Amino acid sequence: MVVIFFTLITFTFTFYMTFYLKKNAKNINPEKNRFDEFVNKDIGYPWSMSSKRREAFNKELKKRKG
Repeated sequence: MVVIFFTLITFTFTFYMTFYLKKNAKNINPEKNRFDEFVNKDIGYPWSMSSKRREAFNKELKKRKG
């Protein structure tokens, strides 16, 4: 009985979502990837191996301190 219940829920959800997504495809916008946001905002760290990243970190730190 439980298996039949979950099977019905699964089929209902599967077919409902198909029609819902087709109907609202124009309104669905992809979200920006959180990792890409982090990379775009990343300024480096004081322990970075690359001297460019350490310099960028120090420059940003000075800029933020005023």
